[in-house]
Order: sequence, then C-alpha cells, then structure tokens
Amino acid sequence: MVHASIDSILDASTIDAIRASAPATCEILDPESELHRPVPLAPARELTSEQLSQLKRLLLNPQSWFFANKRCLPHSVALFRLQSDACYVTVTIDRPCVGWIVNGPHGRWGGFFDPVQDQIWAMVKDLFPEYASPSRRSMWRAGAIAELRAAAESGEGRG
Repeated sequence: MVHASIDSILDASTIDAIRASAPATCEILDPESELHRPVPLAPARELTSEQLSQLKRLLLNPQSWFFANKRCLPHSVALFRLQSDACYVTVTIDRPCVGWIVNGPHGRWGGFFDPVQDQIWAMVKDLFPEYASPSRRSMWRAGAIAELRAAAESGEGRG
C-alpha cells in the first residue's frame, strides 16, 4: 500500500514531535532479549545534526514506509530517541524484518523501512563503528553483541 502523505501513517502530534526534535540519541539493543521492553547494551550516542536531519526526513517521508505481511521474527537491534521540548518519540528498529516501531506522544505505529534500509543501517553503523560489521549483510561484527552483553552484565557497558 502506497501512502501519499505521512499524515496517513502517523498522527499529527507524532509528526510535530519528530519535526521539533533535537537532540536525538541511538542505543544498541540486545536482539536476543526475551523481555517485553528494549534492553540497551551500551550507552546512548548522540546523533549529529546531519544524522538527525536525515532520520527526520526518512521518518516523515511516506515513500520510506513499506507495508506488507512478512514471515520473519523481529529482533530489535537499535533504539532512536528523538527529544523535543514537550515530549519524545522513540523509534525501535529490527533485523531481519527491516521493521520500525514509532512510539509517539499519543500512539504507536509500525511498518517496514525496506526502501531506506541501507541509509538506516549505515547511520546506526556510523554511530557505533567499533561494533559495526564491514559486511553490508550483517549489522554487527562477529562477537560484538556477546562483548556488549558481558560488559553490561559486569557494569562496564552502561557508563
């Protein structure tokens, strides 16, 4: 299904909050967590103004959104938090489904970001280059999540 306007995907308060947001951060999440909430593995990193502008542009472009029935189990890998004066919006992204969940001030919306996945993956990898896989097909280098889990469990990772 193609949407002509972002207004047909997100509500007005979420659109306004995304537009007004600054600053924004990103966290690596434990993709294997069985909890019903995101489990951060490393301290949040702040997006540059260029990254924030790009993320806003992608989120607010209806062409970035893809809607379909997919047969895959999502594993949350990163969480963006966009802060405005009045509230914040979170965007949880997952692999391998290439989905995002946007939690706004008054609701929650989900879809897939297949049309812009390379841009989203590159942004997350740029924020965490020491953990990023050099492969386009993988998010994190081999062993990175295990290292982050061990550091988080020992109290070193949540500085």
